[in-house]
Amino acid sequence: MGWSKERGEECSVFEPDENESDFTKLSTAMHKQADKLADAAEAGNRDEALTALSELINRCNDCHNVFRH
Repeated sequence: MGWSKERGEECSVFEPDENESDFTKLSTAMHKQADKLADAAEAGNRDEALTALSELINRCNDCHNVFRH
């Protein structure tokens, strides 16, 4: 779940506001969960990967419930 020039340009239309720290917290949680998924997949642990995927989707939804575009 890396950052790219294109992603930066896409997100540049959003002006920082009072929720910026909330966005940072939510996006950090999502990236940490993506790392857990990657680790489980790399280790070949299917059950752990599926659990991590479910939690990753929850982290995505947490952010999209607050920040919609």
